[in-house]
Amino acid sequence: MCSSDDVSANIRKRRRARFRREGRRMNNRKRAARAAGSGVSIVTLERIGRVAGVTAVFAANDQMALGLLRAFTERGIRVPVDVSVVGFDDIPEAAYLSPRLTTVRQDFDEVGRRSMGLLQQLIESAEPAEEAPPVVPTLAIRDSTAPPR
Repeated sequence: MCSSDDVSANIRKRRRARFRREGRRMNNRKRAARAAGSGVSIVTLERIGRVAGVTAVFAANDQMALGLLRAFTERGIRVPVDVSVVGFDDIPEAAYLSPRLTTVRQDFDEVGRRSMGLLQQLIESAEPAEEAPPVVPTLAIRDSTAPPR
């Protein structure tokens, strides 16, 4: 007869084995994607593909958007015909890719200047700093986007 401790231990053992198998499977898929050179995991592309009607992807930065451009191209997904891709940062390379990357341009120098000004104001005065207007980003529209289909 098995005690409840034995049963619990057996369940934990099987669960750990399953997680190890799943982890290896995920790691193999990620390695395959990276070996292909895109830097974007197959899991990410599968998640995007599972969402019906996806017409665009907004990446957290231009580097991630570049990985998406390459991964989509490697899989026969046409940018911007099948899906639009937008990045954030406006790195210099973004304008020279094929397709040229649409991206959000943020003036980080101005953000830094304003931040330092507010910090200096806080240091020199006991009163709270006056709220500064936000630094408004601009959209650099290039070739990686198209109107939704």
